[in-house]
Amino acid sequence: MVNATIISLREWIKCAPKYNTSSVSINGSCCVRDAVSRDYLVASLNIALSLSDDISKAEDLARIGFSDGLKMLPQQISNGSMPDLAQFITVRLKDDQGWISTDAQEVKRTSSTIPTEPISYSTFTEPRSSSMPVLDGSELQALSDDFVDDYAESSGVPSTVTGFNIVNELVQNQDEERYLNVDSANIAVTRKGSDYFEEIVCSDSVRDRRQRIYLLGLVFYELFSGGDRPPRELLVGPSSFEDAPKKKSASQAFDFATGLRVSDDSVVDEDDQDRLGSEESLTGDLGESCTSFRSRKRQARVNRSLLYSEHSQGGTGNVAVLSKEKAQVSIQQLKGKGIPELVCSMIYNMIDCINGDFSGDASYSKASDVTSDLRLMVEYPEKFLRDLDINELTLTPQTLNETLFMRNDEFASLQCAYRNSASGSPEIALIAGESGTGKSSLAHRLGKFIVSIGGVFLQGKFDRLNRAQPFSILARAFNAYCHKLIQETDRGRLKLLASKLQEAFGQDAYHIVKVIPKLGDIIVCNESDSYSNPNQDCMDAQKRLYYLMCRFVETISSCSNCIIALFLDDLQWADDVTISVVGEILMSPDANKRLFFVGCYRDDEVESGHPFWKMIERVQRLGVPARIVKLECMDKEMVARVLSCLLCLPPRLVRSLSDVVHHKTKGNPLFFSQFVLSLNRDGLLYLSLTHRRWQWDEEKIMSRGLPDNVAVFFTQRIGKLPPDVKLALFTLSCFGALIEVDIIKELEANLGDSLIDPLALAEEEGFVNKMNAKYVFCHDRIQEAAYSMTAEEERCLHHMKYGLSLAELSSKVDDNNRMLFVAVSQINLGGPSAVFDDGQRLEIVKYNLAAGKIAIDMSEFHSAFNFLDNSISFLKKTHWKDHYDLGLELHELAAECALITGDVLSLTVLTEQVMKNACSFEDTLNISYICMSTMCYASKISDSVEMGCEILSKLGEELPRSYSDDNIELQIKTTQLMIDNISVMDLLAYRVMTDKTKIMAMKFLRRLKEVTEQVDPNLLPIVTLKMVEITLNYGMSPMSPVGFVYFGSLDANLGDIKGGYKFASLAKSIVDRMKLREIAGQVFYVSADLVCFTEPLHIANENRLENEALALAAGDVTCACYSRVMYASGAFWSGSKLSVSLELVTQGRRFLMSRGHDTSDDYLLLLQHAIIKLIGSAESKTMTDRDVKQRIFNRHNPHALEVYRFLKIYEAFILDDYNRMKESAIEFFQCAAKSWVLTPNHIFHVLTGGLVAFRIYRETNIAFWLEQGEQFKAQMQIWAEQGSSWTFENKCLLLEAEAHFSNDRIDLAQPLYDRAISSAKIHMLVHEEALAYELAANFFFNTSDFLTSLEYYTAAHEKYCQWGAYAKADSLYKSIQEKLTPFLGTLSAHPISIRNELQHPRCYSEGDHRKRKQR
Repeated sequence: MVNATIISLREWIKCAPKYNTSSVSINGSCCVRDAVSRDYLVASLNIALSLSDDISKAEDLARIGFSDGLKMLPQQISNGSMPDLAQFITVRLKDDQGWISTDAQEVKRTSSTIPTEPISYSTFTEPRSSSMPVLDGSELQALSDDFVDDYAESSGVPSTVTGFNIVNELVQNQDEERYLNVDSANIAVTRKGSDYFEEIVCSDSVRDRRQRIYLLGLVFYELFSGGDRPPRELLVGPSSFEDAPKKKSASQAFDFATGLRVSDDSVVDEDDQDRLGSEESLTGDLGESCTSFRSRKRQARVNRSLLYSEHSQGGTGNVAVLSKEKAQVSIQQLKGKGIPELVCSMIYNMIDCINGDFSGDASYSKASDVTSDLRLMVEYPEKFLRDLDINELTLTPQTLNETLFMRNDEFASLQCAYRNSASGSPEIALIAGESGTGKSSLAHRLGKFIVSIGGVFLQGKFDRLNRAQPFSILARAFNAYCHKLIQETDRGRLKLLASKLQEAFGQDAYHIVKVIPKLGDIIVCNESDSYSNPNQDCMDAQKRLYYLMCRFVETISSCSNCIIALFLDDLQWADDVTISVVGEILMSPDANKRLFFVGCYRDDEVESGHPFWKMIERVQRLGVPARIVKLECMDKEMVARVLSCLLCLPPRLVRSLSDVVHHKTKGNPLFFSQFVLSLNRDGLLYLSLTHRRWQWDEEKIMSRGLPDNVAVFFTQRIGKLPPDVKLALFTLSCFGALIEVDIIKELEANLGDSLIDPLALAEEEGFVNKMNAKYVFCHDRIQEAAYSMTAEEERCLHHMKYGLSLAELSSKVDDNNRMLFVAVSQINLGGPSAVFDDGQRLEIVKYNLAAGKIAIDMSEFHSAFNFLDNSISFLKKTHWKDHYDLGLELHELAAECALITGDVLSLTVLTEQVMKNACSFEDTLNISYICMSTMCYASKISDSVEMGCEILSKLGEELPRSYSDDNIELQIKTTQLMIDNISVMDLLAYRVMTDKTKIMAMKFLRRLKEVTEQVDPNLLPIVTLKMVEITLNYGMSPMSPVGFVYFGSLDANLGDIKGGYKFASLAKSIVDRMKLREIAGQVFYVSADLVCFTEPLHIANENRLENEALALAAGDVTCACYSRVMYASGAFWSGSKLSVSLELVTQGRRFLMSRGHDTSDDYLLLLQHAIIKLIGSAESKTMTDRDVKQRIFNRHNPHALEVYRFLKIYEAFILDDYNRMKESAIEFFQCAAKSWVLTPNHIFHVLTGGLVAFRIYRETNIAFWLEQGEQFKAQMQIWAEQGSSWTFENKCLLLEAEAHFSNDRIDLAQPLYDRAISSAKIHMLVHEEALAYELAANFFFNTSDFLTSLEYYTAAHEKYCQWGAYAKADSLYKSIQEKLTPFLGTLSAHPISIRNELQHPRCYSEGDHRKRKQR
């Protein structure tokens, strides 16, 4: 079967629907009888383009010498005749339906079809009409074959070429519309030696090119007219082509014909009609006899030499020059059918080219020009397929829109990226290019497309000048979207959205509403509901805001039917905080599935170290690809096409102008647009009413001077404006790319300068736009040009004047933060040099301080630091003496912001200033705390600990530096007795700490606790005890719950699980009561560890995700990451199927990488490595054992090293590698340090350590290992007495069984193994059930009970497969063979099915395991 129908052009014209039913012309301006329909016109254009392109490519290849193997064009005419060209052009239709059947009720008609492969009629099954004669497949095939031979003989097309699918002519087409679905058209290939054509190399002479264009024009006449043959006035007889002289003249002869026929009707007299015969169609009636077919063949063999000779003037063979007047009259017949003016003009100029030097200036000289014109008509029908009103032909900035610059391929690439994201495959798109290449225009075009399909398109633009406003870019975009939701969403949906947003933000809604004010009109939030606390850690506040932004995007996109597209322009000027927020959103596993990010940047201004690129690299590491679309300046061909569309003229007619424009503008789209507009404005490019088209003065344009830089061009243009317009543009440029209209109005009222009216004139000139109550420069280059026209010193004075005017206004308006930010930004751009009054200087300091505090409240610490740093710069040198409190406050706040933003250099300078000028030790505490925190983040852990201990000593809270485990345990028990005397209710209602020095001591202790585990784990209980002691003596502080929850962990670690859990619950209650959200993540994380001992592990593990969300809401990324680590590892240790565990670990690693928490990622990397080994698959195994070891040891993280050593033991033990297990166990026990904090991992350390110790003891008989095993067993029993039986019962039984086995108490060991197996099964711990089966099998094997051993090994293998540990199952299978094969003879009495277990295939997947079970 074929997938496309191929018919002759003549047949296509005959069958395709041509006319509008309403008889309305193409341009729609009037009713025209028999007007050609637009659909037919578009299909005809595609055919014409395909033919013209075919000839153009052949000519191009011949021109460079590649003639061999080309598709040759039939050129030589036999006997001076002109064959029927239209019959030798084939049209290929898409979605072929041209097939018939032998046994059904209907036969569909395909006309003369040239398939790409032989057709067998016996395979067709479509039903045929009952009115049709019944023909079987063989009869149809015979008739078709006969007709193919006849047609080949009459037409000159050999029958050996691909066969024709000729179908009954009497069958009417049921679906004419399919003829308009055109794929391509081609000139039929002929073979050497045919009756009519000779295959020759395509000639490239000027005469031959014109001949081809002329004949193609005749074909186009018939094609576009809907079947009318070219009139006699347009014909030139071919006999004259050979006889004409070779010189260039109007009557130059030519011998080329493309096989395209001029109509019989127009060139043959009625008397000759019978002699020529009927040639309307190649198809014949399949019901006719073979004789009828042959008679039609003879009729087709008419002497075609008379076809043109009868139209040569006087029969002499000399053809006169085509009459232009008569030709134009003939073309008017096409216009009468509603054919657009440009198409009619094209056909006329194609035919006119045969006149050679006497042809018009607009006539064609090569086929590639025809192709170029046709391609534009096909691509831009809205411009070229209608007759334009002269009043529409105007040039304005609006006409130079985003679709003008032909970025179709780039636009399609962006569409593809958007569709990928919408289909669930997140992708980001970046548009790069130099200034003026149309990056923003292309992005806005994409935005219109997204909105047109019902999507959401948010946008923001960075500004080189306006960079101090907190979250101004994202806030403006999200604020606008909230405003749109309020206006366009019905009440029910808005209420649902509000409910979901309220649920997502909880009591933190206040913090995001501060950034997105319009959100407050959707949800209800109250500052009193917030967990905000004056003593909160600012780093947490910023991370919290990032989290809330992610939740905002997730929620609003989930309530929409489509993803949200966010476009940020001019990323080269992006601030770090906005980049960080966007990065958080894109790296959030939930948010990035609902967000499509588009960014534009100047690639020549963005270096590799730019924060934007760092963010992109992090996103790509998480598997989100970045599609970069690079925009270049236009080449000459593109400039010609753009001008063609702009002026509605064919490219060949604007070639001279386009060459000049390209030379002047270098193809820069922005420069191009402004230059063309200036030409029109200066009268060098004008509309000619006489010719009803654009014309130009090429010489004057060429001689016109033009700067090489578009910025200089704009500067020159602005310089020609009136003074008030220049001043207005400069004022506008001082505020960046855009500014609100109301701010400009306020300046006009306060300063007395005329701004609004001059800006209206600037808008008319195309410099600015007024939209959405904002003034916006049409391009950054215009803003830069307007700004640079004033000297720098003068600009500073203007900035200061504008800033002070707006600052005074903002102080009179309540809660006008926006105005304050704009005012302070202007003041800071002016700088201290623009201030000459000390009183004014102090006011400026206070303005900046107010702006900085508001920014801190909004959790935007980069902007806050800028405000505070500028505020310090305005202070006098004697400010420590004159304004001590103000200076100290500014330095402390600036230091906090510098800590959060990671500006270590600024932090060092600020710290030195405070330490040098502080009046008391107490005044240095805040800055010292910031310094200590800085050391922690800079990995100077030891220095941080030393500094913390020193500060605490000065605060009267000395920490002992030498201590023993016994002393620590004694202090823990003493403190517990003190607390036991206070009821829980009394502790909840405990007095509040008011001593400022003790409050600071608690802050230092909390920071110290976070770092001691890495350098001095034994210091952790000392710090914890000190925090509890200060709380009991001085009252409850915001840090007290941290002390209580860690004290609970210490208590539980000493064996009092229930007592430890009581303190953890107390700490959680204090957090809720005092609304201490900033420490909630840490408290709940430690509490969750203790819950794992009191509740079933798989149930307790589910709380980890809630703890993670709580920590993120508090901005505590560290605790959130630890919670994710414990959740993934908890799933593994609770017996989840290994494939599920592997997926959770992979997701967890993505989460950690998105938060940049490499330390936590080490733990999951180790677990992932172990799981892959148990599964036995190479999939996802990206690191070798050596790579993993090197990475962990290079981190110098003692906890990661401990996990690494433990997992080495576990892997070797499970995979039964005794030597490696023993070696790893020795290393683990030698390096293990005492841990004071109890975690669920200790459960499995104790279980595995005990089993390994008993195993090594049985092999070596060394008492040390037996003692270690007994200690582990005793510890497990302590936990089992107070903890969950679900978690501990089977583990205790298994350790006890192994202990009896090691002590040769065989009778006691056997029932314990069975009880351990039963307990693991009841509690659904499949991995520990498999382990118990295997250890029991080893026990029975060592006691020579081989039959029972085989049964237990078989059960163990089954359970390991059920768990998904296929590598372990395979290893066990090999072990069974080695152990039991020598004893197979003793198993003869056992059922065969059990013995056959030794013969099962290797099992590497769950599917293989199921197949084995079925067998």
